[in-house]
Amino acid sequence: LDGSVQADQAGGSAQLAMRDGSLALPTVFEAPSIPLQRLDAQLNWSHLGGSWNLQSTRLQLANADAAGSASVRYAWQPGHPGRIDLDARLSRADARAVPRYLPLAIPAATRDYLRSAIAAGQSSDVRASVHGDLAEFPFTRPGSGSFEITARVSGGVFNAAPRSMLPHGRQASVADVHDNALWPEFSAISGVLEFSGSGMSVRDASARVYGARLQRVTLTLPDYAHPTLAADGQFSVDAGDALRYLRDSPLDTMLDHALSDVQGRGALSGSLRLKLPLDHLAQSRVQGRVQLLDDTIDYARWLPPLSGVRGSVGFDERGFTLDADARDFLGGTLHIAGGMAPQHPLRLLVGTTVSAAALRAAPRLQRAAPWLGALRGSTRVAATIALAGGAPQVTVTSDLRGLASTLPAPLAKTAGSTLPLRVDVDAQRWHVDLGGGLLRASLQADAPGLRGAVALGRAAALPAADGDGLRLAVALPVLDVDAWRSFADTPGSSAGAGASTPPQALTLHVQRLTLTGRRFDDVVLAATRSGALWQAQLSSRELAGQIDWRVGAGSTPGSVTARLSRLIVPRSADTDVERMLDEPLHSIPALDVSADDVELHGHRFDHLDLQATNRRVGKLIEWRLNRLRLSSPEATLSGSGDWTADGAQSSAGVPTRDSPRRFALGFKLDIADAGGLLARLGKPGLLRGGAGVMQGTVAWLGSPLSPDYASLSGQFKLDLGKGQFLKADPGLAKLLGVLSLQSLPRRLLFNFSDLFESGFAFDHAGADVELYDGVATTHNFSMRGPAATVFIDGSADLAAETQDLYVVVVPEINAGSASLAYALINPAVGLGTFVAQLIARKPLMKAFTYGYRVTGTWAKPDVHALQHPDTPH
Repeated sequence: LDGSVQADQAGGSAQLAMRDGSLALPTVFEAPSIPLQRLDAQLNWSHLGGSWNLQSTRLQLANADAAGSASVRYAWQPGHPGRIDLDARLSRADARAVPRYLPLAIPAATRDYLRSAIAAGQSSDVRASVHGDLAEFPFTRPGSGSFEITARVSGGVFNAAPRSMLPHGRQASVADVHDNALWPEFSAISGVLEFSGSGMSVRDASARVYGARLQRVTLTLPDYAHPTLAADGQFSVDAGDALRYLRDSPLDTMLDHALSDVQGRGALSGSLRLKLPLDHLAQSRVQGRVQLLDDTIDYARWLPPLSGVRGSVGFDERGFTLDADARDFLGGTLHIAGGMAPQHPLRLLVGTTVSAAALRAAPRLQRAAPWLGALRGSTRVAATIALAGGAPQVTVTSDLRGLASTLPAPLAKTAGSTLPLRVDVDAQRWHVDLGGGLLRASLQADAPGLRGAVALGRAAALPAADGDGLRLAVALPVLDVDAWRSFADTPGSSAGAGASTPPQALTLHVQRLTLTGRRFDDVVLAATRSGALWQAQLSSRELAGQIDWRVGAGSTPGSVTARLSRLIVPRSADTDVERMLDEPLHSIPALDVSADDVELHGHRFDHLDLQATNRRVGKLIEWRLNRLRLSSPEATLSGSGDWTADGAQSSAGVPTRDSPRRFALGFKLDIADAGGLLARLGKPGLLRGGAGVMQGTVAWLGSPLSPDYASLSGQFKLDLGKGQFLKADPGLAKLLGVLSLQSLPRRLLFNFSDLFESGFAFDHAGADVELYDGVATTHNFSMRGPAATVFIDGSADLAAETQDLYVVVVPEINAGSASLAYALINPAVGLGTFVAQLIARKPLMKAFTYGYRVTGTWAKPDVHALQHPDTPH
C-alpha cells in the first residue's frame, strides 16, 4: 500500500494506491478479506459536532471478479451505523462472484442459494447504488432507502434448483437428479440481472434449456426472507429435447412417469411458468402449454409412431390435457384426446381407421407379417391409454368389420362380418381376446420371439404364461393342419413365420384333425419341448402312446422314438411316405417305433418293431430300414432294406427299373398258419393250415407301405407244410388262387376232379420264384399230397393277373407212384420232357398222368389238356 495522509483534529485527506493486496470489511461482507489486484482512492473526511463524514472523490479497483470505479459518501456518529450514498460502475464482472459481494444483511440462505445457482455469466456493464440509513439496510421498508445492482449479463448459466439444496447425503445421487426436484439448468442466458433490497430478478432475457430456445424470460426472487423463484418464458424446441427436459425434471414424477418412454421429433412452441419454493421444492408449481407443429410422436416401441401430429398440450404440476390429430397412422387419420388430473389417472382416447396394407408395411409389425399377410381391407379401431401403477396401459378394441381374413378356420372371416377384438398392453404383457374367447393370448411385451401363452378354441384353457417360450393350447371340433401348413408356406408369409419361436409346450383336444390329407379322430395331445427335443403323449382313434421327436438341423437328421399302444396306418398314408424323399434330408427323421395293436391297410397285427435311419450316399438320399418285425399269431415278418431316390441300385443287388424312388427288402416270413395269415390279409377261405417259411429279397417302385406289382422284382423261396386249398374264387387270391387249381374242374372233366373241387390237401408245397417287373416265374413249384402230386412250370403276371403255366398232375395210384414222380422231377429238364420220360418208363402211370397248359386271366383261366406222346391228335 502506497499513499500519503494529511490530517488534524477536524479532518483530513489521503491518497492511496494498493497492488496485489486485500481489503477487510468484516461487518459488511461474509468473506474476511477481499483480494484486490489494484486499488486507487482519493479520500477526504471531516469531524464536526461529534459526527464524521467520509467522501471519496476517486475510487478505482480491480480483482479477478470485477473491475470498475465508484463514488461514496458516508456519515456516521458513535452509536449509529450511519448513512451511505454509494454509486458504482463496473466495466467487467463475473456473475459467479455476485454472492461474495452481497452484504451480510441479505439472508445467508439466499447467498448460499445464489452461490450454487449462478454457474456462469459475464457482464461489461454493472451498476450498483446504495442510498439510505444503514440501520434500515437492505431497505425493505418503503421509503427507507434504496439498494440496487443492475447487470447486463451474457453467457449466463443458472441452476434454478441446484443439487446442494437436496437433503443431506443425497446430493451426489444420480437418481436424485431425475426424481428429487432438480430442474435442468438455464444456459446461454442473455439479459438484465437485478438485485434490490428485498429480492432479485432477471428480465428481458433469452436462454436455452437443452435444445430449447427461450425468449422473453423472466426470473424473479422477490423476497429473500421467503425465497420463491418464479420463471416465465416462451419457448420453441424440438420435441425430443422437450421430452428430455420432461424426463430430467420433476415433471416426470409429477406426471407419474406417464410420458417417460415417449420419444418424438419435430418443432414445438409454447410457454412455461415455474414457481419453485426454494425451501420446499416438493411444493413446486408449473404451468405451460405446448403447440404440436406437424410432429412425430413415438409412444410405444411396439406401435408405429404417430406422424404429422398437430394439436396442443396444456399442463401443470397436477396433470395435462391433450387434443391432437395425427395425419397418417396405419392408413388413417388418428384423433387423440384426454389427459390426467388430480385423483384421475392418465386416460387418453384414440380413434382411427386401420388398413391391412398399412399394417403389413409397418416395420415394427414385421414379426406379425405371416398373420397380417392374410388380411384385406380396413376397419375402425378405438384405443384407450391409461396409467396404472406408474406404467401406461393400452387397450385396443375393434369389431373388425370391413377387414377380411383368409386365415384358415377358425380365424377366417369375410369383410362384412364382425369378430370382436380386444388387446390390452402394459409394460410386461400383451393380452389378446379375439372372437369372444375364440383366441386368447398372454404374451411378454418385449421378449424376443413369442413368449407367453395362447389358447385357440373357446373350450381351451389358457396355459400358465410363466417361464420362457410359448405355450399353446388348442381345443376345437375341427382342425385342418394342412390348411395351416399351406398358409405358412404362402409366399410373403414364410419369412415372418421362420422368425417366430416354436412353442415350448402344446396341448391339443381336437375331435377331427386333418394332417397330410389324413383324418385323425378324437385327438388328445400333450407335448413339451426342451431345446430340440419334443416329448409327447398322444391319444387318438388312430394312434396312442409316447412319442419323442428330436428335430434335425442343417445336415443332421432328426429322430422319432415311439412306444405305442395303438397304431393305424391307412392306405391313404402311402402318398405321405412317397413325398418323404422330396423333403430336405434333415427333415426325414430316423425312426424307432414299437407298437402294439397295429392296423396296416385295414389288416390287424399284434406288434410292430421298426428302426430306420436316413443318410446321404453321394448325391442320393437313402432311407435305411435297419429292422422290421411285424407279427401276428399266424406269422411273423422280419427283414431289412432301403428306400433310395434316383434309381440307385439296391444293397441286395435286385435289378429294378430306373426310378426316382425304389424300395428293396430282404425278408423272412415265418408262417405258423398260412390260411389264417391269408384270412388276416383279406383272403379268407382260400387255404386251411400250412406252416413253413417264405424267404427272399424283393424290390418295387414307390411307397414301402404298398408293393407296386408292375415293378415288383426279386426272388424268394417257399417251403410250406401240411395244408389244404379250400373252395374259393381264385380271382380273389392273386397268385395263390391260380396255384390252388380249383378252377380246373370247371373247365374240363377230370377223373381226379374230386381232388381239387373240394379243396386239394397237401403235405408239402414249395417253390423257387423269380420276380421281374411284376412277373413271377417258377420251374419247380410242387405240391405233394396224399391223393396226388402237382408240378407247375411257368409264369404269372401279378399286375395283369394273367398266367402261362404248365401243370402236371400225378395221382397217387399206389404207395410209390406220386412219391416216385416227386423224387424224379428235375427242374433243369422241364415238365414236358419229364412227363414224356415218366410215361415211357411207367406204363401204369402213363394212363393216370395228366398235363395241362393254363393261360388267360386268374378269374377266367383257359385250360387245355396236353396229349400223351403216343395219343393220336
